[in-house]
Amino acid sequence: MEAVRTDPELKKNKQINIWVWLARILPIVYLIGSVVIYTIGTDTATNVLITITLTILSAFAIGWWWWAMDTIRHLMGMFDKNLKRYEEIADELSDVRNELKQHFPRKDNDTR
Repeated sequence: MEAVRTDPELKKNKQINIWVWLARILPIVYLIGSVVIYTIGTDTATNVLITITLTILSAFAIGWWWWAMDTIRHLMGMFDKNLKRYEEIADELSDVRNELKQHFPRKDNDTR
């Protein structure tokens, strides 16, 4: 059985935290900046309607982005936890095999 190989140099939790931070800050900066830019030119009802529509759509996009980043962070935590558990199970199976070999040694005519 092949063991699960992991790269200990991989700093995925740090990378995930950076992406989560960027996912929370950059869309808010975009939303505030776009509202400011659009409100400068809101002299007609059409421009006001366009500004409100774009702001609402941006808010939904930001909400979805936050949800996606939180879900990815949760999934990575779950994968890490499961990987540790699989390693524990592999170690336990190895111990069981060694104990079975000690208690039931192979006979000379056994072809297993």
